[in-house]
Amino acid sequence: PLWLLGASSAGATTCSLLLCCTRDPIYDLAWLQSKTGSEAMTVSTDGLVLWWDIRKLSEAVESMPLREKGSETLLGGVSLEYDPAAGPTKFMVGCEQGSVLSCNRKAKNPADRVGSSYVGHHGPVYGLKRCANGLCCI
Repeated sequence: PLWLLGASSAGATTCSLLLCCTRDPIYDLAWLQSKTGSEAMTVSTDGLVLWWDIRKLSEAVESMPLREKGSETLLGGVSLEYDPAAGPTKFMVGCEQGSVLSCNRKAKNPADRVGSSYVGHHGPVYGLKRCANGLCCI
């Protein structure tokens, strides 16, 4: 579950528990560059990337299954890399199966949302960092 902490108008701290939409634990969260400053994305080992507007946490705004191109197998996500300098809709996901997926939320065709898959790890990819030139990741 995801806990959202905030302050109420009376100054007290409020908590919201996010239980909908995911079957497995949320492993990573990234705040998105947006006009409202209230958008985030999460990744979970259930194979979904979910987008949220924190003003309405009762349901996800959008979802994307984590599948390599041409595959029906869901991959469990454990890490996110989002940098608006790379493009406001582009992000990478590290998977528990050892692959890294390069994704675009607003691809012209939904089947192209996962653009590339980089395989080579023998275990989960728990961390991702984009290089300063935006062309490589670690």
